[in-house]
Amino acid sequence: MLDAPPLRLPVRALPYSGEPPAWDPAGERLALLTPEGLVLLRVGEAAARRLGGPREAVRCLAWSPDGEALAVANDDRDVQRLLRVSDGGELWRTALGETAIDVLRWSPEGRHLAFLGEGVGVCAADTGALRWRHAEARVQHVPSVSARVEGGRVTVVEQVRREEEPLFPDEIAWSPDGRLLAARWGEHFRVFGADDGALKAGGEAAGTALRWGAG
Repeated sequence: MLDAPPLRLPVRALPYSGEPPAWDPAGERLALLTPEGLVLLRVGEAAARRLGGPREAVRCLAWSPDGEALAVANDDRDVQRLLRVSDGGELWRTALGETAIDVLRWSPEGRHLAFLGEGVGVCAADTGALRWRHAEARVQHVPSVSARVEGGRVTVVEQVRREEEPLFPDEIAWSPDGRLLAARWGEHFRVFGADDGALKAGGEAAGTALRWGAG
């Protein structure tokens, strides 16, 4: 039985469209969005501190490994921002070529910030500069028939049209050393180099979640 009193939030939280509110790596601070903007709640303290940022729905939040910065992607916007936790200052703002960003993941050592949206990619954590982006598509060859009339004669023309259907990624996972990023699209996966996006491996994933082993 817990002796601690229930936690009463001093602000009213807005619903999230993506990931839930985010705890810092030490489990001492909770970042969430309220009508007052992005705020931080510290365990054991009654007051909340406004971190800043636009008063709109946050799609995903991600704390840096050292707990000093917070990456923020807003709902239905191709904008990603990095905020300094100490004073809410905006360290950088960048557009990544995505309609919306669904997941943000810091590399374990804090050098890179991976994102998942219509594709997957990596940007530099210190500047926000896009390092690389990768998208997948399913190619289909669709047969079609058309008729052409010339000089009173009807000619039937058979054609094959090439169509590409975008495939949306399901998840991303960093290797323990931060040198590789794995991504899964349904039943297949790819492994990319963190710095340049070079393809290192790939294969069938059988729809299972990505997990890196100790080796």
